[in-house]
Amino acid sequence: MARIAVDLSFWADEIRAKGYAYLYGEPGVMVDPHRHQEVEVNLIESGEAEYLFAANRIVLSQGELTIFWAAIPHSLVRLAPSTSYHCIHLSLARFLQWQMPNGLTARLLHGEMVRERDRGWADRDLALFTQWSRDRESPCPDAPRVLLLELEARLRRLAWSLGEPARAGGQSPSQRGQVDVVERMAVFITNHYNEPITTADIAGDVGLHPNYAMALFRNACGMTLGEYLTHQRLSQAQRLLATTEARIVDVAFESGFGSVSQFYALFTRLCGQTPREFRAQRKGGNGGEPDGDQPAGITEEVSGQR
Repeated sequence: MARIAVDLSFWADEIRAKGYAYLYGEPGVMVDPHRHQEVEVNLIESGEAEYLFAANRIVLSQGELTIFWAAIPHSLVRLAPSTSYHCIHLSLARFLQWQMPNGLTARLLHGEMVRERDRGWADRDLALFTQWSRDRESPCPDAPRVLLLELEARLRRLAWSLGEPARAGGQSPSQRGQVDVVERMAVFITNHYNEPITTADIAGDVGLHPNYAMALFRNACGMTLGEYLTHQRLSQAQRLLATTEARIVDVAFESGFGSVSQFYALFTRLCGQTPREFRAQRKGGNGGEPDGDQPAGITEEVSGQR
């Protein structure tokens, strides 16, 4: 099967115009993991697909609905013959405007691929996505709005299945403007997570006081700027540990951590195992390096955590 390089620039105009872009057809195995700034909603119509998502291999079967924040490195690494899928790239601003339960939003921004576990939804989802695919050719100017309304409703049902309480109320124009700012902050972090950025840098990029920027982000996303930055860095570190032979010290710095000792502490606390143990579990063997080989005496705070 041919391997493809991913170029999503041709979707940019559609996303700006509608708030989403829609792809339907047979995907290709991807050359390298990639990132983009949208929330991705996928449905496997036929066949089977295997994703490399951060450092995890996830197999999706026919009729399975998934949603994830595509700033996490991901790629299609294996496809069964005649696999076809529906793929929606939804702008983060649009997703945040829907005020989904904070639990769902936090799961996505923490790097989880959320999947519909109730197989009773498979036929209904296939019918719904098939209708959306047909509506792409509709001359009706309301077709994009109808798709977004139905997609919002479907994702709310998915949140219910996770036991997440709904948030009440719509948004005022000022709140919608705040959501746009939150999206810009998330994009800034995605583009600069491997640099020594701080909360002040992130707030400065959108012209806000750091305290106000942190409050906006936490209210919209259910997590702090520092938590989101840490998880972006950890996702990159996990991918490098699982897919390369890079030294652990190099993984730490290439992922944006300014301190190797702090990288070990954060990784172990948030991932439940040391970087060496994580690599050994994904690759087999002993992980290549003893945990005690980290440089001594490095105690600086990780940039962006204050």
